[in-house]
Amino acid sequence: MLRGSGYLTLVVVILTVFLAAGVMGFLDPAMDASSDPDWMFWVWTAANVGLLARAPFVGLLIDEDRVVRRGWVRSRTYAASDVVGVGSRGYSGLLNRGSQSRRFTMLTLKRANGPTVEVPEVTGRAATTAHSVSAARSVLGLDGR
Repeated sequence: MLRGSGYLTLVVVILTVFLAAGVMGFLDPAMDASSDPDWMFWVWTAANVGLLARAPFVGLLIDEDRVVRRGWVRSRTYAASDVVGVGSRGYSGLLNRGSQSRRFTMLTLKRANGPTVEVPEVTGRAATTAHSVSAARSVLGLDGR
């Protein structure tokens, strides 16, 4: 399993702050409990707890015959034989929408039959991402490419 530990830590901290803010807002003793919409608290809490529970599984799993990109909400599976190259580029995920970061990079998968897949779940400094790229190439048998 390849993952960006700094990215993962940052998102977990943000989700924990959102969860704490929701709990503190719901448990505010100054609010009138009779007019408080309880269902909003439970939806907010369930969404945050669900995303936090998914955190240990976020990343890139490379199996013998498949490559699974496990995101925060869904997973995508690609045939390992379909991946012809592994590289990196500037991070442009949800935490940096609309532009590419010059400081942080993310892993990319070049597919034979389809567009290049960006993997923002494996994000970090250039040296960290280079290590992840090397590891992914090695597991996929793409060392010479």
